[in-house]
Amino acid sequence: MNFLKKFFIILLDVLIILFICLWIYILYLEFTNLPRNTEMFKFSIFQIKLTLFTLFLISSIVFLWWTGNKEKSEKIDLSNITKEIESLKKIIPEIKSEKQIEIKESELEIEKILESKNINELFNNLFKILKKTTSAERISIEFYDFKKEKLFIYQKTDFNLKDYIDENPISNFVFKNGKRLYVTNIETHPVIGRKNKDYYNKKSFMIIPIKIIGKTFGVVNLSEKKSDEIFTIEEFEKASFIVNVFCQKLENMILYISIEDLINKKAW
Repeated sequence: MNFLKKFFIILLDVLIILFICLWIYILYLEFTNLPRNTEMFKFSIFQIKLTLFTLFLISSIVFLWWTGNKEKSEKIDLSNITKEIESLKKIIPEIKSEKQIEIKESELEIEKILESKNINELFNNLFKILKKTTSAERISIEFYDFKKEKLFIYQKTDFNLKDYIDENPISNFVFKNGKRLYVTNIETHPVIGRKNKDYYNKKSFMIIPIKIIGKTFGVVNLSEKKSDEIFTIEEFEKASFIVNVFCQKLENMILYISIEDLINKKAW
């Protein structure tokens, strides 16, 4: 594409030069054919033609100069791009090393969950990792009571439950729907939008379902981010992955307890 553009400009420049040369030759022939005692009218026409030629010549020179400078500027831009690429090459290893450190830290956090020896340690590790990963000040785990047919808080960070009475909590919506929820602003959300409750300082939160053997048994609530910023989509994805690992570990623990209980009760 650039080659065709360059070829077209060169061809146009050549045609302009040829046209100028032809016009000069025609004007020269017309001037030589003028009689000495020429009529004023004929000479005036010749002067008009000469003036038009001069204007055309000036505009052609400007055009040729402009196309030449344009090519130079494009070359300069290319050189600047090359410099930027070289600078990016120097930055990329630093970004890569930072990303590797971040991945390594995530792997260590996941290992803490997988190495939990009992259910209490598993839940405590989950809270520590989620708080570190998302900067959420308020984290709670709700399980569903199938007899009472409602969610109840199983474990939470240090906040007063009496201040958080909600007849229709959004966690119910997530539990019934079985799908995670990421909200940047509760008041403008297209599905669950409503006025923010007085006992919440921030409008952004995340709710992730707890699924064991493919069935939803509860939810993890994360709200009140430490900074003034909203929860990011990256934090949401990280939290979802951590909760998913937690669910797998919890499932394995429950299965092991059930098998152990079965073995102990079995009369051999």
